[in-house]
Amino acid sequence: MLTSSNLKNRCITALNLCSISGNTALLEGNPDYFKMFYYYLYDIKIKAGGCSGVSRLSIPISTVEITQSEGVLSSNFSSNNQWYLNGKAIIGAINQQFTPKENGIYAVEINKPDGCSLKSHEITFLGINKKISGNEINLKAYPIPTDNDLNIYFEVLQKSNVSVSISNLIGKINFFESKLNYNGIYINRINLSSYTPGIYVLKVSVGDKTHIKKVIIVKIKKSLRR
Repeated sequence: MLTSSNLKNRCITALNLCSISGNTALLEGNPDYFKMFYYYLYDIKIKAGGCSGVSRLSIPISTVEITQSEGVLSSNFSSNNQWYLNGKAIIGAINQQFTPKENGIYAVEINKPDGCSLKSHEITFLGINKKISGNEINLKAYPIPTDNDLNIYFEVLQKSNVSVSISNLIGKINFFESKLNYNGIYINRINLSSYTPGIYVLKVSVGDKTHIKKVIIVKIKKSLRR
């Protein structure tokens, strides 16, 4: 037979604070039946003990914005700024304005004295025109060798058709991605844990130019615990 009753309210302390706990749902032959139920909170009525009501006040939520002018990034907060590049905090970059020294994806976080933090949208900065050892797209691939993930980074300054591929030495393509009229920072993390150990070729094509890097995949044996 199934029986149940409402929760009992117990008001304690001089402030008349109430606690609600337990239930009395019973099923004959099943001593743990009450554990199957949540507290019956859908039928609770609360009455103020002589306290006068107050009007609700709307609290505006601040947003963090970044503006860019003549190669300088600015936060709309005058203090408590922390600038980020590609998801990592830039050491010492805590002023309202920041002048980037390299291309990348920037953001700023506001750490308020009350412990709250607010983060801005991300902004792609491509104001640094540079060529690194003939690598005009600043192509980076790491770690090499790798036994798991391969991080790929490069910059496309002008809209171009872009393709990224990873193939073995006999030309079999294991990974391929293409983007039409792409412009900006390309960042991707590719999981290579299922690839056979060996030497692979990373090929990045931007427009009519191709950039190649050698990728080495290894398998690291994990030590066995005795």
